[in-house]
Amino acid sequence: MSVTLWSHSSQRESRPRPRLPRPFWVLIGIALALGVCLELRAALQSPGQTIRGELEAAAVELQSAPMEHSERALAQLRRNFHERDVTIDATLWPLVSVTVHGVDASACRDAVDKARRIEGLVVVALERYGTVDECGNTNDMTWRILP
Repeated sequence: MSVTLWSHSSQRESRPRPRLPRPFWVLIGIALALGVCLELRAALQSPGQTIRGELEAAAVELQSAPMEHSERALAQLRRNFHERDVTIDATLWPLVSVTVHGVDASACRDAVDKARRIEGLVVVALERYGTVDECGNTNDMTWRILP
C-alpha cells in the first residue's frame, strides 16, 4: 500500500501563472536595445566628441536659463558634465566660463580639434589652445559660453 502526500504548496505550484502580454515583452526588448545602443555610442565617442556634447548640452541649458543667476541654474549646468571635474564661473552671468580640469594630452588634442568653437544661438569658444601643440600632459581647458 502506498501513501501519497498532498500539500497546499504543490497545489499552488500547479496553478498556471498569469502571462504577461506580448507587447509588454516587446517594449522591454526595445528599452534594453536602446539602452545598449546609447551606452555603446557613448563608449565609441572620442573624448573630444564627448566634451563637445557636454558643452552643447550646457549651451542649451544656458539658452533657456533665467536672466538672473541662481544655484538651481548652476546645478543644471553642472549636471551636463557628468562625473567630470569642472569649475563653472558665473560671475558675469549669463556669460559663463566652464573649466574642465585634468584633461590628458590626447583628449586635449581631440577637444581642440572637435570643440574649439561651437556656433549656434549660444556660442561656445575655447580660450587659449589655438593649436593642438599647446596641449600638455595634463590640461585645464576653459570654454566661454556666450548666450
